[in-house]
Order: sequence, then structure tokens, then C-alpha cells
Amino acid sequence: MSSESDIQFVDAIDSNGRGLFVSFPRRGDRFGHVVSVVSGDDILPCLVSLEGDDAEEWPDSPPIQQLSVEQRPAGAVALGVGQAGKSHWSVTVETFAADRRIEFHVACRMKAHPAQISSRYASLLDAAVEPNHVDAYTWSWSAGDMRLLVRQSLFDHYPAPEFPATSSGFEINAAVDQMPFPKTIEWRYSFQLA
Repeated sequence: MSSESDIQFVDAIDSNGRGLFVSFPRRGDRFGHVVSVVSGDDILPCLVSLEGDDAEEWPDSPPIQQLSVEQRPAGAVALGVGQAGKSHWSVTVETFAADRRIEFHVACRMKAHPAQISSRYASLLDAAVEPNHVDAYTWSWSAGDMRLLVRQSLFDHYPAPEFPATSSGFEINAAVDQMPFPKTIEWRYSFQLA
């Protein structure tokens, strides 16, 4: 079992040794994460979460202060929780090795309208690597000779998040309708090696 000071991780690597690896290094009072593509012994870091700090009521990404990784029959699952201001976040990260896919499901319980509520990532790829818009819900980055897809999923009961992307990275900005509060908002997105 890893201690909280160790870097925890999950992966979704197929039988040919290709897929994704997500590490969760501690940054101050919270865990960030780095998404890397894997091909055999080669690992290429592609995207890193932007975290903010403990002074921000509405940080750039969910503040995950406690994290555990569980091995389940279908694959590893990371479970995280945290708080900033008066809001509470939870994140579930599921792995799907055969699909080379890792899915993030985020929820935030808030007492007031947020200044921002999002998941933000910076690109670790060459600055010239522009994402391609595959469809309204999917972006694709070239990562060496591989393609990394980032796809958002929609919920029927929540407004569609904004999902801009550039060579610098991407963000998912959850849309929050007005009253009443308190309320919970959720968003879901995945990384997949195409």
C-alpha cells in the first residue's frame, strides 16, 4: 500500500503494451495528476492538471486532498475527495485497459454560485502540437506516433460544459444554472489512446 507521500497511479494498458498512465503527485495540500501515453517501455507525458492552491475558493481543478487507489476486478479505480471554501469535491477515476481509456467523474457540492468550476490541463507536448476537433465533444492531440483523445460526456440533467482546447491545453468549464443553492454539479470526461 502506498503512503500519501508516494506517487499513486492508475493505468489502462492493453495486452500489446499500449495505453495510458495517470500519476497523482502531491502538490502542496492536494494531488495533481499527469496523463501519459505508453507504448511498450516508452512513456510520453502529455497533459498535466492545473491545481491552484489552498488560498483559492474556486481553484482551476478539483482540490483532491485525500486519494486512494483500489484494485478491482475490472481494473484500478482512484477515489479522491477535497474541499475549497465552502464547497466539497469528489473524483472517481476508472480504468478500461482493453479500450486504453481512463474516465474521470467529478462532482462538486456548492452552497453558492461559483466564480469558476472546472478541470484544467496544460499540455506537456511540443508547443506546435495543436489539437484537432474530432466532433463537438472530442479533441485529439498527436503524441509521437499515437493519438490522445479527450472526450467529454454529457448528462441529461446538467447543462453541457464549455470545452475549449489549444496547443497550451484544455479545460472543461462546468455550466451552473442559477438558483436554488446548495446544489451539486457533475461533469465527466475521458482520455483514450486511439
